[in-house]
Amino acid sequence: LKYILATNHSCNMGRKDNLLTILMRSCLSFHLILSIGIGRNALTAVLAKVACNETSTCETLLRPGSTCTDGYCTNPFVKGCLNHMLGEDKYPKIRTCNSDDGPNALEHGLCASSPLSYEEIRVGPNNWESAMFFGWILQILLSEVLDVPSTVDTGPGGGGLSFYDPENSFAYPTKANNFDSLYKANEVGDCRESEESCAHFLPEMWQGKRVLNESAVEREGNGMVGHVGWFIPKFAAQEDASLTHYLGLTAEENRQKLADTFKRPLTWLDYCTEVSENNCTNSTNDDVATRAPENEAEGLKYFLEGVYTGHFMANAKNNCTQANPNCTGHMIDYPCTWSAYTASQLYWNDIFLESDTPDGTNSYKYGAMLEIIAASNATRSPIVITWWYPDPTMDNYDFVKVSLPDTSRECLENRPEAKPDRCDATREVLLGKKVGSCGYNTHTLEKYFARSFRERSVETPIAVRSPGHQLVRNTQISDIDITEMMVQWSNRGVDKWGYDPREAVCSWVADNFYDGLKLKHFLPPGYPRQVQEEAGYHHGFMYFGIAFGAIGSMVAVAVGAGSYRFRKEKQIKFAQPVFLYLFSLGFFLVCIGGILYGLVPSVGTCAARWWFVVIGFTFALLPLLIKVAAINKLMNDAKKMRRTTVSIEFVYKLVAAVVFFVLVYFPCGPG
Repeated sequence: LKYILATNHSCNMGRKDNLLTILMRSCLSFHLILSIGIGRNALTAVLAKVACNETSTCETLLRPGSTCTDGYCTNPFVKGCLNHMLGEDKYPKIRTCNSDDGPNALEHGLCASSPLSYEEIRVGPNNWESAMFFGWILQILLSEVLDVPSTVDTGPGGGGLSFYDPENSFAYPTKANNFDSLYKANEVGDCRESEESCAHFLPEMWQGKRVLNESAVEREGNGMVGHVGWFIPKFAAQEDASLTHYLGLTAEENRQKLADTFKRPLTWLDYCTEVSENNCTNSTNDDVATRAPENEAEGLKYFLEGVYTGHFMANAKNNCTQANPNCTGHMIDYPCTWSAYTASQLYWNDIFLESDTPDGTNSYKYGAMLEIIAASNATRSPIVITWWYPDPTMDNYDFVKVSLPDTSRECLENRPEAKPDRCDATREVLLGKKVGSCGYNTHTLEKYFARSFRERSVETPIAVRSPGHQLVRNTQISDIDITEMMVQWSNRGVDKWGYDPREAVCSWVADNFYDGLKLKHFLPPGYPRQVQEEAGYHHGFMYFGIAFGAIGSMVAVAVGAGSYRFRKEKQIKFAQPVFLYLFSLGFFLVCIGGILYGLVPSVGTCAARWWFVVIGFTFALLPLLIKVAAINKLMNDAKKMRRTTVSIEFVYKLVAAVVFFVLVYFPCGPG
């Protein structure tokens, strides 16, 4: 559990009752951040809010559109991002309603119904920020551009993470790599019908996670490139540059240096009980903790802004003596549910660091890692940590990357395989082989789809087919773009765990919808559909088309009748009357099809007009092509002084064969 003091930005100090209310909120509005289990690890679901006493405060701190409701600022993007950022004149549409909206959302004008009643699409972001941001981008494009309802699944027991959440909730999903949500989507199709975790796609997946049921999912690159590595603070690298390369860490000669440099972080409770002279009961002479932790959750913290700066201490494992020749420094490693090869890299490269944690998993929870980074920065204590890109944390705290042994195909093929994760793996499995102990390679990140997501899309008639599946497959966002959003989020500093990430994502989408990355280019052709309430079959040009088709059909009949009437004339005889009959018949059928296109559609006319046009052009053009081919054959044979005969029966049979093929193929072919 983590507590965050809601920032009090209220400005109206003129009214005593408002001031008293705000002071009470300032004292009491520590907002609970729920610990959410990820296997044996935990992430954070944030419920931070901006306190207010009038709407003008919200409009100043957030944006116009945010209102002061029940003492807190609401989400200004509740109606949509593009409408708000680009303005009503440039983008008048509001978002499409979804199953998270209240029963009166449509009535109150907060959203619009889907014109073609598209099925809702459920996004399943992983529990790290780049995946959550990507999920929001797709939710905006689906809901505001393509009229497709879209919601966000946060896993079993998860909180709210919709971009449009009125309270700016920022709940981290409860489960990483939630393949079960994809399997559930395959089972039910429409996730609104399931009470369990259900998602149609995961927007960001790293290589190395193995799917238990490969046939149930499909994959597509998402445009991002992921990097994993070891990092140390820049100040530590400036004091000892050898720490930035594994050769400066390896071998027995560097054991003492590692033990002295990289000490163990202490939780708040451990500091108060093991280090503080007064158990943190007197802050006068204590620069580390201003007070003792008030509950078990606070006691487990490694850092709390303004209250506990964090503390790093050398314990018995750091003490290199004859009695303890196997001393080690400390390393901050990934949650054990995430793919990492730290144990193998440390062991086979003779780097005497150890990720020994109080809970025995030898890996830290994500929230604890963030706290330790903040404590390292506050106390200028060196740490070495496994981290990744795209993510702004290492840049924000000015960390530098440690060079590890070069990767090779042989190394990648011999990586340790801990299934399904490292939490319960034996040490033998974690160490693997020496050949598999190289550094990390660059990852091409992917989107994972439930198989039914595509199947249900292609099975829907194209006229009412949802563009959701195609948009999700098309959209590619680079790690540079994601990092840009995350840096803006980190630098904003108004409501980090609520409004700020929404501002960062929405600003980027608005800036790149028409310009920059031009997100509109990812939209499937022909979308968004324009629903035309008036059919248009009673307009003048439609009547003109019907009249023109009628005149054309009469001309075709006249030509056919004239050809029959004068069939014995020399000109008609040489032109082959049968070809003229077929030509006239063909264009007569085409003109009938044209008349049907101008009539109000029905089940019969929709099918008939295709038949008339296709069969008509077959009768009209095929005899001409055959006749031209026959003339060419005669001319070529004449040049060779060769007698030839073109049988009229052969021509008739060829025309009949092609027409038969069209009659058989057309009902079975595409469309």
